[in-house]
Amino acid sequence: NIIQKVDGILEKPDTKIIILPSILFVIKKKKITALSQSISALEKIEEEKLDYFVVSKFSDAAINLTLKLRQKGYKADFDMQGRKFAKQLEKASKIAKKAVIIAEEELEGNFYTVKNLETGEQIKTTEL
Repeated sequence: NIIQKVDGILEKPDTKIIILPSILFVIKKKKITALSQSISALEKIEEEKLDYFVVSKFSDAAINLTLKLRQKGYKADFDMQGRKFAKQLEKASKIAKKAVIIAEEELEGNFYTVKNLETGEQIKTTEL
């Protein structure tokens, strides 16, 4: 088998050799196909939004609700970096369909405020 140079890539029928400064990759075409399929699957997962993002400065309440939502089969997350409310809501709008808000009023009243991030509609509820 003759290896031929094509645009900086050396190829044989079932192998691709890519040479970059200080790096040499030898990849079988079957592995390229499998890797490409894996990357496509991961990209699809990343594109799917969370069902809920919990917005709260009360980390214990946020953790407990997130776990409760996950146990019910929802894709849910919360801010682990302690950001301000506005930043959490901004993040939620990028990655989730709905935000569950737990502020002092919600804690004292034993309810949640759920904001639909697609329509902007907000409701107060005791159950999710």
